[in-house]
Amino acid sequence: EAEFYNYGQLSAHSENYNLLENIRYISPYAIDGNLGAAYNQAGKGLDYDDWVCIIDQDICFLDSRLKLWIAMCVNDNPEFDVFTCVTNRLADKQQLPYATMYDQPNITIHKKATLQAQKNFGTKVVEATHATAGLFMLMKRRTLEAVGFKNGLIYLDTDFYQRATAMGFKFGIMKGIYVFHYYRLAEGKSNIEHLQRISFK
Repeated sequence: EAEFYNYGQLSAHSENYNLLENIRYISPYAIDGNLGAAYNQAGKGLDYDDWVCIIDQDICFLDSRLKLWIAMCVNDNPEFDVFTCVTNRLADKQQLPYATMYDQPNITIHKKATLQAQKNFGTKVVEATHATAGLFMLMKRRTLEAVGFKNGLIYLDTDFYQRATAMGFKFGIMKGIYVFHYYRLAEGKSNIEHLQRISFK
């Protein structure tokens, strides 16, 4: 795997370990269906300048150094307020770097894509041109609480983007951060069982 890493860059950014410790990764769940309310609790207990990364339950980081690279992206791109990543499987193409990966079930190929993205783009971040997908949303606690998520279960990401950008917050897509997104790979994207509330009766 060494050929995919710029170890000099990693060494030069070793101070990011301090930042790395101040990123909370959390995958909220709401049994009552109010996922927006659960998202709004994600930063509780953090300092207002600490970072919180809200992630979907069906994504996977396929490299042990990925969170360090994420910290480097934040450090190198201070003009952005909310960060997201690229992936394999979404309805929108803005965050899809490889069209051929959409239906790819081989996890080792996604592993190679993860490393290749790091090699090709490093800490490059580009501004989002429209609403980003909510599988990965990284921001400071103060940003999360300034905007807040609406109550509910669907379209939370689009609503958040629209209100946040209206307030002047900038969204960046980390081109070198590729995560695997299951996104109903076996069930088909039309399957909506995950949106149904669980009944224990």
